[in-house]
Amino acid sequence: MGQHQSKSHNENQPSMDENGSTLSLGKQSTTECSSLGERSNATLLQLKRKLKRIEHYSLHQVFDELKTEYPDHFECIEAKKFLEHLNLPSSVEQGGILLFKSFSYLGSYPNCSSAVPLTFDAFLTAFVLLTGKMDNEESSESLFEDMFFESLAIVHSTKPSNEEEAQVEEDHPQPNEIQSSDRKSKGLSLADLGVSFDDLDFGRDIMKSTNNNSMDNDDDQNDDSSAMMLCRDLVELFTLMLYIVQLEKQEQEEVDVDALRQMARTMVESMQPREEQVSQRHFFAWKRRNAPYLFKTIQCFIYGKFGLSGQSSVTTVSDLILPEDSVSTPDTSDILTIPYCALLCWCLPDIARRVKQWPCLYSANNDGFAMNRFERNVFRYPGPTLLVIQGEVQDKTIVVGVYVPEAWKQSRHYWGSDECFVFELWPTFQVYRASGRNQQYMYYHDDFGIGMGGTSKSSAPPKQPSHHHSTSSVSLGSSQFLLMLDNTLQQGVYAQELYPPLPTFENHSHTSFYTKFDTINIEVFGLGSEKARQVQEREWDFEKREALRRAGLQFRQADGNQVDRELLRMAGIIDDDNRQER
Repeated sequence: MGQHQSKSHNENQPSMDENGSTLSLGKQSTTECSSLGERSNATLLQLKRKLKRIEHYSLHQVFDELKTEYPDHFECIEAKKFLEHLNLPSSVEQGGILLFKSFSYLGSYPNCSSAVPLTFDAFLTAFVLLTGKMDNEESSESLFEDMFFESLAIVHSTKPSNEEEAQVEEDHPQPNEIQSSDRKSKGLSLADLGVSFDDLDFGRDIMKSTNNNSMDNDDDQNDDSSAMMLCRDLVELFTLMLYIVQLEKQEQEEVDVDALRQMARTMVESMQPREEQVSQRHFFAWKRRNAPYLFKTIQCFIYGKFGLSGQSSVTTVSDLILPEDSVSTPDTSDILTIPYCALLCWCLPDIARRVKQWPCLYSANNDGFAMNRFERNVFRYPGPTLLVIQGEVQDKTIVVGVYVPEAWKQSRHYWGSDECFVFELWPTFQVYRASGRNQQYMYYHDDFGIGMGGTSKSSAPPKQPSHHHSTSSVSLGSSQFLLMLDNTLQQGVYAQELYPPLPTFENHSHTSFYTKFDTINIEVFGLGSEKARQVQEREWDFEKREALRRAGLQFRQADGNQVDRELLRMAGIIDDDNRQER
């Protein structure tokens, strides 16, 4: 790639913004060509070997369609063509610019210290990295994730030495030393789009103010050497991800981008950013806890846009997302929207993500607010389930729930495993994972209700919740669970102590709250295989036959024997309200 250097200094001169930052990617600067030249042919060959033949062909085809060719035969993809190919509306185009920025930095791998023009080799290199093809499947560490964050961070390199600064000044004069004709970039550069890749001075100012803050704790001070990403960039990136999922599921409908951006803001706010920035260490701690599969959506989008473009069958957004990577959705739901489904799929384990349509086992609005109705619909399901609760608190809505990896049961003892987790989808996004300090994951009994995430030191059954206390009269200390529903399923409590006695789930937000809510709706979804639902139905049929046999009764629908019908109804075998048998 080094052979594409310009023949004269004027032709090689990049455009600059008002602060003298190198922004134009239409031509390679001397330093850019040098950084690309440092990459060995062996490294490039290793990257190419990660591609299938059809993928390599597709990349070539896309590059040929998008490239700009200059008089000296230098070829690269300009920002304008890149964004046109993504075909994003203006409301989420900022996310597309961030992707172009990432491509530009990762194109110089393994150097990645500055943005480079998207020549074919740089384009191919960035594609291989961004689609995770260089990641080791046997290792939990991801080269893609680290490099993707760093490529979007506001700090990309350390301060250069005096000799390096002198060389940069010689190669890149200040703006007032450049003639107006030299300032014009070829094509649409990132400067024209209002995006600067050179945030080094801004980054140093932030670091300096961070070091001078005497209130910082040790963890925050450890972030001084970590890459930092602006909150506004994270919001735009999350908005783009949610938009991709929404468009995939409802291509013909208009997407409410403002609502998606608001949800993206809640995600970033849950990271508790400082100075409108999030450090790399804090971001990945948040990601591991809340959204382990966060980047699957953006990886699929990149792969579909560039790795599948050579296939004539790819015509819609849904075609760009491979079936195994699409977001799972319920067959019917009054609570779960598509963005909520995206949040859940980013945090659920693989076994649940592989099921692409979740059957609704129970809906309180349709099946009734009662424990026996809940049991008849949810019990005997052999796979993992998802309990989602929509509640109302002073005219405000909350959406919370729990992932349950095993079959539900009624017991005087706690049950469940460390795979359980409680989550909040709205008004913020938070996942509470197992702490390993307690095993009070789930509790279900007719006399009590449903409890999730106990905090008690005692393994004795929890006390019956009282319905006579108002929110203001109940102390935090009386909360027995992170999330609970009473045995009418019509009221619940979502509470977190700052320092609970023995929490089953971790409190990473370091906050306390007590929220008593009225239930609007409850839904339970099956996340098992297709056979799981069939197994549950067979169990229902078996129980019904056994109950009939033991009762010694003949169910005579023809003559309308009311005695038999009443006995069966009391036994829970017949549900007159829904005109069906169990």
